[in-house]
Amino acid sequence: MGYRSEVKIVAGKTAAKDIKRVIKKFNMTPDNIRVNETGETLFEWDWLKWYEDDPDDFPEVSAIMAVVDKYISIDPFKITVDTGMEYCRAGEDTTDTDYLSNGGGGGYLSIGICVGDEASFKPEPPKPPKVNAKAKTIKPSTAKKKAAVKKLYAKSKRLKMKK
Repeated sequence: MGYRSEVKIVAGKTAAKDIKRVIKKFNMTPDNIRVNETGETLFEWDWLKWYEDDPDDFPEVSAIMAVVDKYISIDPFKITVDTGMEYCRAGEDTTDTDYLSNGGGGGYLSIGICVGDEASFKPEPPKPPKVNAKAKTIKPSTAKKKAAVKKLYAKSKRLKMKK
């Protein structure tokens, strides 16, 4: 099963391009991607293994964190809206949190993983589902998998109560 985290990143236009490159390379689809009026992008992962200290087993996390670190370490006098970066991670344990910012973003994230001005982010246009060429089946999203598991769990509880 493993330890799970919730991760959110707000990135300016230039930083977002770098994050999207890593996401594409590792086929690491976020649960949600939204863009605000200034072009900042919010990437959200709601329930995933985020092991920063294990690059052999989780190279995608290391690659994302390399991009985050690249923008966090920019000289404060050279930061623009395009190079703004905010990163927030909350683990299952309420005391297990990380927050990094270079001050170039809009200050949207907090340790509570809330998006302060969530209304300013609009969803990205939907992309067609990925089709597995061999099996010709559509891969369900993580959100759909979670919904199906919850539905089965609720159904099994109802069946037990009827007995």
